[in-house]
Amino acid sequence: DIGEGTARPFVFGGGYVAFKVGCSVGAETSEGSASATCVDAFDGEKLNSTDLGVSVGAGVNFQRFGLSARYELGFSNIPNDASAGTSVKNRSFLFLASVVVK
Repeated sequence: DIGEGTARPFVFGGGYVAFKVGCSVGAETSEGSASATCVDAFDGEKLNSTDLGVSVGAGVNFQRFGLSARYELGFSNIPNDASAGTSVKNRSFLFLASVVVK
C-alpha cells in the first residue's frame, strides 16, 4: 500500500501571502547578461510589497529525510501602476530537501 513502507509520497496545494524583502532584476540574451535594482528596472515606479498566489507540489518522505518540488504562481501585478497590457508577476519552481529533527 502506498504510504505504508519507508517511502511516503504526498501532494499539497494552497494559497500563500508573500512579502517583499528585497528586489533585483536580471536578464540573459545571446549577446550577454545584465542586472539592475528594481528601482532602476521599473524607472522608479512604486512596486507592490505583498503578493498573493497559489502553490502546488509533490514529494516523498523517507523516514527522517524528504524530497519535494513545488511551483508557485503569484496573482498580484508587481508594479502598482503597470501600463495597460503589461503583466509582471512572481513565478518560481523550487526543489527542497528536508530532515526531521526530533
